[in-house]
Amino acid sequence: MELCLEAGLGALSARALGARSGFSASAMTYHFGGRAALVRELQLRAHTELAAWRTEIGDLLDQRRPVWLSPPAWVTAALADLLERRRLHLALLWELEAEGELDAGGLHEDVEREVAAMHRFWLEGARRAGAEPEAAETWANLAEGLAAGLVAEADPARRAAWTFDAVARVDSRLRGAATAAVPDTPLAASEQLAAPPGSEGARKILDAALRVVAERGVDRLTQRDVAAAAGVSLAATTYFFRTKNDLLHAAFNELHRQVRSDVLEEFARGDDVFSPRGLLDAESTLGWRVRAMEALHRAAVRDQALRPLARDILSTRGATSLSVLRGSGAADADPLDAFIWSLSMSAVVRRVRMLPPAARNAALAEIGRRQMRVLFRISA
Repeated sequence: MELCLEAGLGALSARALGARSGFSASAMTYHFGGRAALVRELQLRAHTELAAWRTEIGDLLDQRRPVWLSPPAWVTAALADLLERRRLHLALLWELEAEGELDAGGLHEDVEREVAAMHRFWLEGARRAGAEPEAAETWANLAEGLAAGLVAEADPARRAAWTFDAVARVDSRLRGAATAAVPDTPLAASEQLAAPPGSEGARKILDAALRVVAERGVDRLTQRDVAAAAGVSLAATTYFFRTKNDLLHAAFNELHRQVRSDVLEEFARGDDVFSPRGLLDAESTLGWRVRAMEALHRAAVRDQALRPLARDILSTRGATSLSVLRGSGAADADPLDAFIWSLSMSAVVRRVRMLPPAARNAALAEIGRRQMRVLFRISA
C-alpha cells in the first residue's frame, strides 16, 4: 500500500515490492498468488479506509455541527479534509477505476460500488446540511469534480484558492442570487491553449504519444515506444521533444486543444452538447483523448515534474464549456461558471461510465440538462 500510494499502481511489481519489503521477489506470488490478487487486496483496503473517512466525517456532521451549517460550508470543509488526509487514496481509487473499466482482475464491481458510495456521501451530506434533492446533486457533482481536479495538487493553499470561489458561485446560482461576473481577460483559459504542432512529424509523434498514454498510462510511456507507434526514428522523436517531460508537456497542450476542437465542432453541428458522440466510448477518438487526459492528470499526483502541467490544464478548464454554456442559453455564464461546469460534468462522466454501455449516453444527457436547469434556470 505504501508503494502504491507513493508511486502509483503502475509501480507495483514483484521486484519493486521485494526491494521495499526486504523479501524476495517471489514472495508476492507465494503469499498472494500473483500481482492481480494483491491488487485486489489493495483495492479492498483502500475502499475500507475511504469508507472509514466517510463515517468519521458523517459522524462529525451529525454530532458536532454548528446549527447554521450550510451546504457550501459542508462541501468546503469536507473536501479540504479529504484532500488533506486521503488525497493519495483518491488517486489510487482513480487508478483502480481505470483498471476496473477493463475488468482487470475482477475489479470493476467493487470500483462501481465505491464510486457510488462516494457520490452518496456527498449527496447525503448536502441534504443533511439543508440542500434540496436537485441542489444536493449539484453539490455532489461539484465536490467530486473538485476532488478529481485538485488531487494532483499537494499544496493546501493552492487547493483552497481553486475551491472557494467555485463553491460560492454555485451557492449563488442555486439561490438565484446576483453574481459578479468574472471578465473574459486575455489570460482566460481559451487564450492559454497552445497552437497546433507546426510540422507533420511533430503532429504524428504527439498523436502517438497520446495513444500510448491512453492505452498504457504515463508510467509506461517511453520515447522509443512513441517513435515505434508514430512510425518514425527515435532520433526524430528526441529532435522534436528532447526529454520525456518535454514530450508530455507538449502532449498535454495538444490533447486539450484536440478535445476542445472536437467538442466545439459537434456543438457547431447541432449535436447533443450534453452527451458528445464518442465521449463514453474508449475506442472513439474523443473517448481515448479524454482517457489520456485523465491518465496524465493521475500521473501528476505523484510525479512532481508533471504538477506544473496539471496546473496548466486546471487553469484551462472551461475553455470549451464557456462556448457551450453561452450557446445553450446561459448568456451570463462566465469563465468561473465554465470551470464549475467542466469539473462537475467530468465527475458525472466518470460515474456514468459505470453504467451498462447502452444506458450511458442517455444518463449523461439527462444529468446535464438537469444541471443546466438547476444552475442557470434553462430548460435545454
